[in-house]
Amino acid sequence: GITVAVLFFGKGGFEKLGGFFGNTGLADRGRFHLWSQMIECFKQFPIFGAGFSVLYQLNNHAMGNVNLYTALAHNTIFQMIGSCGIVGVVAYVFHRFTTVKLFVKNFSDSRLFLGVTILTLLLLALLDQIFFFPNFIILYAILLAISEIDYTYHKATTQADDQPTVVQQEKNKE
Repeated sequence: GITVAVLFFGKGGFEKLGGFFGNTGLADRGRFHLWSQMIECFKQFPIFGAGFSVLYQLNNHAMGNVNLYTALAHNTIFQMIGSCGIVGVVAYVFHRFTTVKLFVKNFSDSRLFLGVTILTLLLLALLDQIFFFPNFIILYAILLAISEIDYTYHKATTQADDQPTVVQQEKNKE
């Protein structure tokens, strides 16, 4: 962390970051327009959505552009609403529910760290399209898999602690 901070400040990173926000402020940079387009897609295709290529068709294909940044909604929730409709949103909510359940039931400290990492990715996904790129999907899948393994391990140990030992069973017979 210290090395990154030294490199960041040493290479003028702070000035560049300040310049970026000085030039753009806290502007939505086109996100609000993309989000409203996804709402309109949902209104037209509420059950199954308009598909994942709809923003590309609306914003790029018509203009002869190939721009990945306007091909997705920069927000996982709006992307699911417009692309997948009610069916996709229900599936996404179910996935979120099972994910939360994974981190709440049979709590462990190690899973807490993994959960905070996943929560950070989910918060980032409210402003960017990270879950539609393979590198983030692979990271997310690995974090979930490790969490599942930890959950299963803690569940098995908790159940084993509840089972009487052979010595206890013998004493109960007497």
